[in-house]
Amino acid sequence: MRILSLGFPMPGPQVDNHSFASAPVFFDYDAIVVNPQALSQLIEEVVAGSKEHTTRSRERVVNAPTEPDVVGLADLLRDRQDETARLLATHMGRRDGFITLRDLADYQAVERPPIVFDYRDTRVFTMGPPSSGGVVLAQILNQLELVEPSQLEYHSAEHIHALVEAERRAYADRAYFMGDPDFVDMPIRELISDAYAAQRWQDVSLRWATTSEDIEHGSAVMIRESRETTHYSVVDRCGNAVS
Repeated sequence: MRILSLGFPMPGPQVDNHSFASAPVFFDYDAIVVNPQALSQLIEEVVAGSKEHTTRSRERVVNAPTEPDVVGLADLLRDRQDETARLLATHMGRRDGFITLRDLADYQAVERPPIVFDYRDTRVFTMGPPSSGGVVLAQILNQLELVEPSQLEYHSAEHIHALVEAERRAYADRAYFMGDPDFVDMPIRELISDAYAAQRWQDVSLRWATTSEDIEHGSAVMIRESRETTHYSVVDRCGNAVS
């Protein structure tokens, strides 16, 4: 709440090749929400490298009304979104790309369930497919949970060795099992289970590194299509046949 009400500093003389004032710039999110024109003003001043205003307080940015101008903010963001879409589609056209304005207008964001797992005494919520990072993170930590922390000094050779062995097995599974959930069935529940982690960890030696040639994906069960063509021949009682 403190960050939302007071903003946060942006340190450093340059961000994305735009000059900024040497003093920190504070974004006042409260002011921006209640008056969307303040957002445009603030962006223009910061990008232009304005040194006149180094701190954005509620009084200096805008005299905030008591009710948020939600409609005005939505209109402002929609205008900027339309301009971004036009620039992207124009660039695509120059580079023989495939994305059009219609594609961008028809795009619908899909809310995906997170990956949830426990690591020791901590419950972790992380990204789910089509991002593979959450599953990989769960696999790595589930394997490391099989190692007693007291045996691994932080950043010691033993610690790095155990981490790398877990990562190599997780990434081998990632390359084989993961994909877009709209098109691929993935055994997510099994991949992030403790039993599967134990199965993957059973051939790890804490003294010797596994060679890359010996690293393969695990045996999590998933639905696979045959590589061959499926052929049907049907004959009815009158002798009519179709195949």
